[in-house]
Amino acid sequence: MNATAHPDLAEYRRRRRFDRTAEPGVSRAAGKNAARSRSAPVFVVQVHDARALHFDFRLEADGVLKSWAVPKGPSADPQVKRLATPTEDHPLEYRSFEGVIPAGEYGGGTVMVWDEGTFRNLTGAKGRPGRSGREVPLAEALADGHASFKLDGHKLHGAYALTRMRQRGSDGTDRDWLLVKKSDRYAKAGESDADPRRLRSARTGRTLGRIASDAGPSRGGRSAQDRVARLLEESGETYAHEAGIRLKDTPSPLYQLLVLTTLLSVRIGTPIALAAAREIYAAGWRTPRAMAAASWQEVVDALGRAHYKRYDESTATALGEGATLLLERWHGDLRRLREEAGGDPARIRQLLREFRRIGPVGAEIFCREAQGVWPQLRPSFDRRALDGAALLRLPRDPRRLAALVEPDRLPRLAAALVRATL
Repeated sequence: MNATAHPDLAEYRRRRRFDRTAEPGVSRAAGKNAARSRSAPVFVVQVHDARALHFDFRLEADGVLKSWAVPKGPSADPQVKRLATPTEDHPLEYRSFEGVIPAGEYGGGTVMVWDEGTFRNLTGAKGRPGRSGREVPLAEALADGHASFKLDGHKLHGAYALTRMRQRGSDGTDRDWLLVKKSDRYAKAGESDADPRRLRSARTGRTLGRIASDAGPSRGGRSAQDRVARLLEESGETYAHEAGIRLKDTPSPLYQLLVLTTLLSVRIGTPIALAAAREIYAAGWRTPRAMAAASWQEVVDALGRAHYKRYDESTATALGEGATLLLERWHGDLRRLREEAGGDPARIRQLLREFRRIGPVGAEIFCREAQGVWPQLRPSFDRRALDGAALLRLPRDPRRLAALVEPDRLPRLAAALVRATL
């Protein structure tokens, strides 16, 4: 490390032995030149499987990455406040670091780039004499104890705020912050925490386990079929299976899938939507006739038991109207909808969108799950599934992608690819 290294990185350099770790070093010039070459500042969120597994949240300011350790990671729910503990500044080059820090070194463990992108500073000078209306530079805002910003990443989007709590300890050096999502169109009520070990890198599509194993002795390249087999092994079952649906080409299971699709078609955490579906099925509303006979309040209460907040009343209305539509137009049997569409996938999607709450995204959710029992829909990979394929260096062409598995495994592959983007 040369003498022109950024002065704010002294603590970063002091803690690391660069002859033993692959973590980057950086000079003052490198940081400034990197910042000048971009039109917007960057952020990165890394999962760090060190002594205690946690997330590292980093924002670019003054040529370095200001950093916080966030035990449970950022949340998209504005009601959830995440503790964020400041750590030493990191060089800008650290935003691309993914690998294994050797045991015995500072922070020893596996590091994954879970999300990355750019952000826009939203911090204003409201209430500051003589400066009202101007944007406060991020470094200044952080020094004052509050910063607002809008993230544009692969996974995190929208406005967030970092606010310093009262200093802890008599010397005033131990200060924790709160990281909170602001209410906007990207907010998701009731989002629960994902298992960090199942999350995948925004850069390489790898899990923590795969990054660690790749750091060992070289095993040579893996074929696309090998990567898909490993993906299916790691990523579980379809969303319908998780909701408790035994999907078959019969009226009741198909209706249950329609209910699940409706629940997934709002900005709410997937685990909450799955829990809501299980509550509805447990209540006995597994057919459109049973749903139509249920009272609106009963459905609202069932959704509430699953913590399906904010959308419970409108979703209860949508489910009731959807059951009535299915009964009156297709006699309670979605196979009749398929027949009306002549088996044409585009027409099937169009008819699905006639159900309240189901839009283009919802229609794609239904089709990627139903393709296991409706061969006419194969292959069904929506944009998110194809984004997951790109992350994993798999074909983005749906037919080439489908050729990597047996037809009955297509729904599992589509669900696994969607999870790869989470």
